[in-house]
Amino acid sequence: MLLPIKPVLDRRPRRDGTSLIYIQYCHSSEKRVLLCTSLAIPTRYWNKKTQRISPNLPEQYGNADRLNLELQLMIRSTEDIVSYALSQKIDSPWNF
Repeated sequence: MLLPIKPVLDRRPRRDGTSLIYIQYCHSSEKRVLLCTSLAIPTRYWNKKTQRISPNLPEQYGNADRLNLELQLMIRSTEDIVSYALSQKIDSPWNF
């Protein structure tokens, strides 16, 4: 089942020049939930088309492959939780 879950980058950079990556779940056009991943990178190293961290991320921000793997695991966990909530017919899976 394809769920409306995807990683997004915060548009507002923090003081250190990095932006947080969130996992966005769109239950409907009016109800969207942003889950903070606590991963932060400079905006120019986020590939919006592929929704991944660019491989040329400087080492001071972390290893891009490891961060992408960590992000993918978080997305899978979110998908599992939302799928379970929907299968149990929970009215508000975004609160679950």
